[in-house]
Amino acid sequence: MAKSKTASFVVELGLVTHQNEQAVLDKRFKIAEKLYNKVLYHARTQLTELYKNRRYQDVLAERRLAINANDKKRVTACNKELQTIQKTFGMTEYALHAYIGRMREAYKKHIDSFTAQKIASTVWTSVSSLLYGKGKKVRFKKFGQMESLEGKSNASGMRFKGDRLEWNGLILPVNIRTNDLFVQESLSLHRVKYCRIVRKAFKSVNQYFLQLVLEGIPPVKRNNNTGMSRRKPAPNAEVGIDIGTSTVAVVGDDGVILKELFPEGASYD
Repeated sequence: MAKSKTASFVVELGLVTHQNEQAVLDKRFKIAEKLYNKVLYHARTQLTELYKNRRYQDVLAERRLAINANDKKRVTACNKELQTIQKTFGMTEYALHAYIGRMREAYKKHIDSFTAQKIASTVWTSVSSLLYGKGKKVRFKKFGQMESLEGKSNASGMRFKGDRLEWNGLILPVNIRTNDLFVQESLSLHRVKYCRIVRKAFKSVNQYFLQLVLEGIPPVKRNNNTGMSRRKPAPNAEVGIDIGTSTVAVVGDDGVILKELFPEGASYD
């Protein structure tokens, strides 16, 4: 499934869970951690074998020389050959999708195929930076470290329908305040791209939330009592955006915002 290029924003809602549903979600996150670690172990094993390949090392060296010489045509040729070799060792995102698909068979009652693929994609994001001999070490998930699970679309797997999340037999209502105009407008005017379940630890108890990734630009936040916009329009205001390798900075008249592009990456240090 091709990644959507349209603008997105996130609305977070509380999930209504009782003891039974809580236990199922706890179990599914535990299974997801196990699948993640199995895929990561497989990927690290394949990386080790890939690094032993003499031709791969030779092309890597040639690529470094081409980069230093600013020879873009030669760099492109090296990248193409490296990708061919990587494919023979199963070091592609789709190869990891296939691998986790086989592992998932034992847990298909709990983890759907799209959610499994997203787990594999997370592993790929962390290990792909190591393919060219750079990047930080990647580590396995410890018990309780898995913070979120998400689907690939709202058509299957995790699905938000009306006022509830449906996922492999689980039906979980969400908390929507009757006077929350922002949430109501967001859900009525925007298509749900996909769902994400977020686990947050509160003392000794986990609580679960649903993040809906919605298509488009978020509606203006309004005063829930008056319905009027919380901010006055500023047609002549200017906003600057600076996108870096790991963060994005937004500067405007009202202040500065600095956000990490991939906050989950901290767990791979």
